Amino acid sequence: MISRYLSLPLLLLAAIVQSTLMPDFQVASGRADLIFTMALAWALLAGSDQGVLWALVGGVCRDFIDGLPLGLSAMALITVVFAISRFTGPLERGNWLLPPVLAAIGTGAYYLLLVGLYTLFGHAPPIAYSLLNVALPSVAMNAALMIVVYRLLAILHYALTPRRVSAFSGTRP
Repeated sequence: MISRYLSLPLLLLAAIVQSTLMPDFQVASGRADLIFTMALAWALLAGSDQGVLWALVGGVCRDFIDGLPLGLSAMALITVVFAISRFTGPLERGNWLLPPVLAAIGTGAYYLLLVGLYTLFGHAPPIAYSLLNVALPSVAMNAALMIVVYRLLAILHYALTPRRVSAFSGTRP
């Protein structure tokens, strides 16, 4: 499917935007996570298989560009995106309420998982600071960002989704 080929350039661009422009838009130490919202939105639109692929590509791009331990954020992102998309299944493109709610829930789970993984691999962040000053503001910012990202990716998904065409019009000559 064509979305597999689009995932790398789109998420690489998102990782670059995430590391260059997004730090200017933060509350406390938290900021919106473009890669997380894109992977979750695509999973909600196209299903868990494609969402996991986007989570893998986006997580590796983020780790590579930000200089983080390769695979840690991808692992957390894949876990959260898979769990949410398997729980909800694909959503209708017109659904405005559920994606931001799921983004807020998913962001909290994502940060808890990241803190656990960093601690497990010897890069323990201060837990109280991470949860209160990074995760909590990020929950609200990702929920707001999800409204825009979901709408834009719904348009892309609609454009890429094949439609049924009837070979028989109903009347014969």
